[in-house]
Amino acid sequence: MRAAITNKMLGDSLQGLTGVEFFGKLLPTLVGIVLVIGFIIFLFMMLIGGVKWTSSGGDKAQLESARATVIHGVIGVIVLISVFAIVKLIEAIFGVNILVIDIAGLVIS
Repeated sequence: MRAAITNKMLGDSLQGLTGVEFFGKLLPTLVGIVLVIGFIIFLFMMLIGGVKWTSSGGDKAQLESARATVIHGVIGVIVLISVFAIVKLIEAIFGVNILVIDIAGLVIS
């Protein structure tokens, strides 16, 4: 008797599913992970931009580099919030649940 090949990292909710069912449960997980990673990157960009800004010492080139880092971080978070709003709009229009963020028992939907 052969044992089924499983991936314990996928959890019980994704194991044993095939085709459309697997994609239907994987998509919300991926969207949530991408949003969380994007916000973490935003926080690091703000931190790095702030450190560069304070350590520029009045040098215009370093100050512009720090300002660009902060501006890019803000633009990135605006894009993330826009994607979140579009996903929520799609959920409302089609009546589907695309975005469920489940991190160690903390569920955001």
